[in-house]
Amino acid sequence: DGGARPVEMAIAPVPWGAGVIFGAFLRDISERRRSDEVRARLLEKVLTAQEEERCRIARDLHDGIGQSLTTLLVGLSAMGQAPDLDAARGWAEELGRVASGAMDDVRRISRGLRPSVLDDLGLVAALERCARDFERAHRVAVEFRAGGAGSCRLPRAVETTLYRIVQEAMTNVGKHARAGAVRVEVAWAAACVVATVEDDGVGFDREAVSGAGGSGSGLGLSGMEERAGLLGGSIAIESRPGGGTVVRARIPFEDRGHGEGDCDSARGAGPEDAGRGPA
Repeated sequence: DGGARPVEMAIAPVPWGAGVIFGAFLRDISERRRSDEVRARLLEKVLTAQEEERCRIARDLHDGIGQSLTTLLVGLSAMGQAPDLDAARGWAEELGRVASGAMDDVRRISRGLRPSVLDDLGLVAALERCARDFERAHRVAVEFRAGGAGSCRLPRAVETTLYRIVQEAMTNVGKHARAGAVRVEVAWAAACVVATVEDDGVGFDREAVSGAGGSGSGLGLSGMEERAGLLGGSIAIESRPGGGTVVRARIPFEDRGHGEGDCDSARGAGPEDAGRGPA
């Protein structure tokens, strides 16, 4: 096409009659170069995401646990100067409540970093815990389903990726959807696992969000797509204003008899489910 292409060249001596000639071998490495560039961009985004996560954790520690510890120090000083036993007992009760709140903050931050249930019991249990935590925090009914999963475990990277995608989708529901009901489903097939988060909230215009924030950056949509893409998976997002939202993640994994059929046959993974609202 007349354009420049990157090539790899190797030169080697080749016997020719009584002498030697040198042969040059050229290989088009355009595809490899493109793959390297994509990998470099993904690595840059991963590092940026890690730094943003560190900043978020620092804010949580400062605003939550840091403030609680300051309150405890001030309270202990006041308790030491209490005029009588009843006053000291009152301070002790108040400081006990502050310490309990700090423990709750530690558990919340710990679960956000990596929930122990994901390592101990696997993806299904971790997603069900995530759904129940969301239900309590937002007072929204959440239906949870696990189809064809049983007690089988997936590779650690697959479980972590799906958990983070569902977690991000649930965060979006809590922040933006104003939903009355949510459905979370994970379904196994022979070739992949599919996780779905569906809500009956206000929905959004995907094109408008992508145009304004760069692939939906404000909703974390690009991050979900990148997480799935790193494992050869995909994200399908269906939404319209006033019509709720469906986020469906498909991640392939090595088939070890987890189920039958292919990726699209996983329960809840077909397009016919897209228009079905949460029960």
